[in-house]
Amino acid sequence: MAELENGTLLFGECKWRGGSVMRLSDLVALQAKVATLPEARWRLKPSYILFALGGFAPELQRLAAQPGERIYLVRDSDMLPQRA
Repeated sequence: MAELENGTLLFGECKWRGGSVMRLSDLVALQAKVATLPEARWRLKPSYILFALGGFAPELQRLAAQPGERIYLVRDSDMLPQRA
């Protein structure tokens, strides 16, 4: 968990093994963990950041693209320099 300067609480999950695709069920599992946190403000309006070396399942990509969703998907190409 990280708290950003604007007060946003960001919860993350990472799958950094080759070929491991992040699925909607992984987000649901993270949301379930957040729902059990002891401090109410942490559960109020969480944002989620998901890192996946193998990419993201289509249903997760569609959900993250919905207006108002606070789900950010990060691929290796978003972080690592591309090799020539």
